[in-house]
Amino acid sequence: MGVGFTGFTDANGEVSLTWGPGAIDPTYLGTDTIVASFTDDADTVVYGSATATKTWVDATPPVAACLESVNPHGNKKPSAPGKGGQGQNQDGFYELFGDDEVWPADTLEFYVVDSGSGTVFGPFAIGTVIKYTESDDAIPEMKPMGGPNSAVDWHIIGNGDAYVLAVDGSGNVSAPSYCLVPPPPK
Repeated sequence: MGVGFTGFTDANGEVSLTWGPGAIDPTYLGTDTIVASFTDDADTVVYGSATATKTWVDATPPVAACLESVNPHGNKKPSAPGKGGQGQNQDGFYELFGDDEVWPADTLEFYVVDSGSGTVFGPFAIGTVIKYTESDDAIPEMKPMGGPNSAVDWHIIGNGDAYVLAVDGSGNVSAPSYCLVPPPPK
């Protein structure tokens, strides 16, 4: 569906126009075709027209976050930093969260990366709650946490610190957001 615009050229034969959706939305991504027609003062004789295209792309990455979250019973949110300043969250419970300028948050995909082994877990939806355990001699793995009433979705075990990445519908990847936990004592 076309959008009409009427403007008058300046002394240089140029006219400026601005259009856009206001709120940014992924449905506005793609290519617009712009057709300009040139008429006389009475708007009766068309002297010609020109066509141009403008491709709208999303080049802005989302923002990811590891938010402290509750234990499997859903009734305790550990404080951070843990005792002795070790890690953000001694118990390792995190909610995966993020935001994007174009794509709705519920369309983002989240990935948890074990920085020790490079193992990538996911994709996860926004609001997924994980428990992350760091163990340098473990085989990285992911398994469901608790039963059907658990407030925690997944237990992830990795060799190094974890970080979360968010990916939007345009394929843009966030900067890492670290989910720090202390390694187990030796």
